Amino acid sequence: MKTILLSIFITLTLFASPQPATKDDIKMLIHQMDKRFEQVDKRFEQVDKRFEENNRRFELMQQEINNRFDTQFYLIIAGFTLILGYLLKERTIISIKVKEELKPELIKKADKNILDKVIAIIEEMAKKDKEVESMLEKHHLRLA
Repeated sequence: MKTILLSIFITLTLFASPQPATKDDIKMLIHQMDKRFEQVDKRFEQVDKRFEENNRRFELMQQEINNRFDTQFYLIIAGFTLILGYLLKERTIISIKVKEELKPELIKKADKNILDKVIAIIEEMAKKDKEVESMLEKHHLRLA
């Protein structure tokens, strides 16, 4: 900024003077302006480099965040799958245990009902058939 103001000041002093500017004065002014423009170009290049570095850093951070997100997403899916598998396995184990525990009770109830019916049928047969009645008495199974 100072250089631009300096070049403007020099330009004004040269053209505002009562003497006309010489070719050397104009060459000197053009040379100074060229130097200033080169310095400004260098500064723009430095700023561009900084922007490029910042862009690279942001891209790296974005890639890092994406990688972390992908990893966490896969971990969440794996955890959910494990929990679901565990619940399904426990459900089958519990249902097997319940069936095993209930089976003897169901068999006892079924056996008692079936045996009562079989005994009732045999007793009716014994009333009608003397041979069945004698077999029951022989084995001491006559209940009535």
